Amino acid sequence: MVDQDELSFDTFLHSVQFTFTANECQGTPMNELQKIKLSLPAIEHEITNLLAAVYQSNPELKSDDDFKLDILEGSTDLLEIVDKLMINLSLTEGYVEGIKITRARIDARSVRLKNKSDVIRSIIRRLLEAAEMRKFTVPHGTASLTAKPQNVEIVDEGLLPEEFFRITKSPNKTLIGEKLKAGEDVPGAQLSNGGETLTIR
Repeated sequence: MVDQDELSFDTFLHSVQFTFTANECQGTPMNELQKIKLSLPAIEHEITNLLAAVYQSNPELKSDDDFKLDILEGSTDLLEIVDKLMINLSLTEGYVEGIKITRARIDARSVRLKNKSDVIRSIIRRLLEAAEMRKFTVPHGTASLTAKPQNVEIVDEGLLPEEFFRITKSPNKTLIGEKLKAGEDVPGAQLSNGGETLTIR
């Protein structure tokens, strides 16, 4: 008899795989992105030349973002390209979130199957012990009781001599950062330039 939980899970996985494959093959995200990537140097060159021409006759406009936006919107495809990229970004990050949800469901299913496996093993073991036998051989396999290798058990870590501990060493970046930001010198370390990050709203 087919486990309904397994059947529904297989159906779910198939639908997820089909959804992602179909979306990727529609040509909207990846093909458009490839076109933009290939033409990016030409787009950058066009923008740079246009702004250079504007600044040459009106250098005060260099800090006027509204005017620059008007010029670029009227003379280039900049905003249209950025809008397409935003759509692409939204779809791509949506896929990422979908994969996270799918992975969480798979992990949960894996835990349930592991628990089921443990229950089955426990039942077979009890049947072996009840029959006072070490092994069952049936058409679908052999189940036997075998001795497990000995494992080390730590009953009181505080009583262990130092030689039985592994000592690891790693930089305390929090403390190093505090010292550097306070203007103190820390040999072997320095603050990065920081840079800028892109924020999408």
